[in-house]
Amino acid sequence: MAFDLARLSVVILDGEPGAAPLWRQLGAGLGLRNLQVLGDASQVWPRLAGQGAADVLLLRWDDAGKAAGLMRRLRREADSPNPFLPCLTVITALTLERARAALDAGVHGILVPPLSPQALRQKLTEVIETPRKFVRVESYFGPDRRRQTRADYAGPFRRASDKKR
Repeated sequence: MAFDLARLSVVILDGEPGAAPLWRQLGAGLGLRNLQVLGDASQVWPRLAGQGAADVLLLRWDDAGKAAGLMRRLRREADSPNPFLPCLTVITALTLERARAALDAGVHGILVPPLSPQALRQKLTEVIETPRKFVRVESYFGPDRRRQTRADYAGPFRRASDKKR
């Protein structure tokens, strides 16, 4: 049985004028009861830190770098209200560079317009029902970006220097 989206609290950051009614309509069609659309990145932090904090953050990826800055702050800053918060992004003009930048900033998944209710339902359900493990290294903190196990994977100790031990 699929996750009941009515129990989910979703915060959406989308600075596009006129986007809020579209998000609300899409959310209502999916049965989302607790959906908040914010137009400015400065509004997100207080909402995530406040009472009834979000279960999922969805943001529009922008060229100004506001979404990337917010994601890096959420994942890496000591005052982050929830560095493990599932985050999805919508990238309107998808390029390899933009996708890489979003994943490197720590998003769980990418959605591309035109956005279908089925695609949004699938991504929301995926981040809740099958959460990814988080990885912390010097240059990255966020969900594991590996999607599948390769058939030719030889294990964690596959280098010649590992075999000398």
